[in-house]
Amino acid sequence: MEDTPTSQIRSAAQGYIELEGCAVRMDGEPVVAPLTGQTCVWYCYSIEERSSGSSGISWYDLIEGFSRDKSWTALGSEVSDAIFQIKDDTGECIIDPDNAEVTPSITQCWYGDSRFPEQVPQRFGFKWFYLFTNPRYRYTEKRIHDLDPLYAMGMFLTLGSDQVIPSIDNEVRDLLSSWKRDKQALLKRFDLNGDGTIDIREWAVARKVARKSIQQSRKTERDQPMIHVIKNPSDGQMPFLLSAVPQKRLISRSKRYASLFAVGFFIIGLAVAWATHFRLNAN
Repeated sequence: MEDTPTSQIRSAAQGYIELEGCAVRMDGEPVVAPLTGQTCVWYCYSIEERSSGSSGISWYDLIEGFSRDKSWTALGSEVSDAIFQIKDDTGECIIDPDNAEVTPSITQCWYGDSRFPEQVPQRFGFKWFYLFTNPRYRYTEKRIHDLDPLYAMGMFLTLGSDQVIPSIDNEVRDLLSSWKRDKQALLKRFDLNGDGTIDIREWAVARKVARKSIQQSRKTERDQPMIHVIKNPSDGQMPFLLSAVPQKRLISRSKRYASLFAVGFFIIGLAVAWATHFRLNAN
């Protein structure tokens, strides 16, 4: 993330880039998160059941923000695959979130006694109440909402930008060939003297009409707005990131996690070395 410069949508190069802007929902049927009924641009949810014999919510759940542990069994989950947009000051880009690593703006977790949540708690702090109860189900839902700040890193493509445009002469020839296949329509249109044949002069008129038609078609295509898309890199070698957390905070968080993993690895290595040394001396 630090080594990749942030691009603007209008001037972004084709390939692997990063963008910053805000999330914008597409026109059409709205995306609705299944558990809370909240309208959003992206969601992910899971429903888990407390395993038989487990004794309610653990302190580990509360300290770690309801992290998964062995006392819960997954019953179902879903990740939204609906497309949406990222918008900056220069334009808009469609996001295909399939296989993205997403950092949401909202994460909610609550508990209940029904397979599907009958109600959603309206206030935070409800998790402490469940420490003294024995709920059977745990619900987790993550969302990104319309107009949330958004950071995206992935493969950027402009649809149509890589197409090879044939020469206009080839297109005129192909169009005339298609007209020849309907001889009656060709005669009706270009047989100016009514003799039942297309002479050289009439064929020259047909060529002019065909060329004008191709030129008009090309002008219409040029007037169409460019469609930009950012998606998962096809080679799978580079990450596809979508985050409602600003880039600076995301980088800082990643560095903290990397430091913790490094310290943990070092401690485990020392523990293994000590245990090996102790066992060898014991023998």
